[in-house]
Amino acid sequence: GGSAGGGRAGDAPRSNGTPALSRAVLAVALAGLVCAAGAQLLARAREPVVLSASGVRVVSPALLAAHGADNWRGQVWLSLLGSVYDVSAGEFYRRGGGYAFFAGRDASRAYITGEFEGEGLTDDLEGLSPQEHAALVDWWEFYETHETYARVGVLRGRFYDERGEETAAMREVRAKCAEAEREEAAKKEHAARYPACSSRWTRATGSVLWCEDGRVPRREPSAKGGGAARCACFTPEDAEGMPLLELFDGCDPSASTCNLQPAEGAAMG
Repeated sequence: GGSAGGGRAGDAPRSNGTPALSRAVLAVALAGLVCAAGAQLLARAREPVVLSASGVRVVSPALLAAHGADNWRGQVWLSLLGSVYDVSAGEFYRRGGGYAFFAGRDASRAYITGEFEGEGLTDDLEGLSPQEHAALVDWWEFYETHETYARVGVLRGRFYDERGEETAAMREVRAKCAEAEREEAAKKEHAARYPACSSRWTRATGSVLWCEDGRVPRREPSAKGGGAARCACFTPEDAEGMPLLELFDGCDPSASTCNLQPAEGAAMG
């Protein structure tokens, strides 16, 4: 019997109990897997260019994925609301970059929610408000007008079909944005009709609120709820007919000027 470190002549060298021949077979198998993966990526990269009726390129999900953060030497793409952009000029979209999770996919929802992992990286906009849809369109405009990010085409999937035509989901985005615009217009019209109170503060008098043209100051709750109340000026008739308005403590209902109590003044400030 030989020592623990020796062996008989002709014995094959071993490493951790694995024969060299087995290691060679394993290496060949791994090389085959790598080549197969590379061939798959190459096939994706070479898939036929499909154009819509208007001449816009229609990108498949597989081709978009092939241009992800790991595509070190090639282009890096991302999709937002179904529009595909070449963001190769932004190094933070490659692996290790702060926005690498956006590359190779459409993660539109994450631009609003800030959920940058797992199921958060999705293009499903279910439950987002009209204002959040409008904010997504602001991001779309950012990429659309960027000096170095080029538009590649549209992504076949949720927002565009295989012909590059808008789907019901994209029409829903447009409808939500139109709703947000109407709400913003109504908000501006309301603010113009019932302007904000004038105010001043001095050490001697504390906070003073007042309105012009015979209007009276009232605390108006946020229209959406949960937001900060504002001081607005109303005609006495409107103030009487709007039960959600609140009279400031210590103020005469018909007075145009109101001296606030210290705590109340701090809250309004």
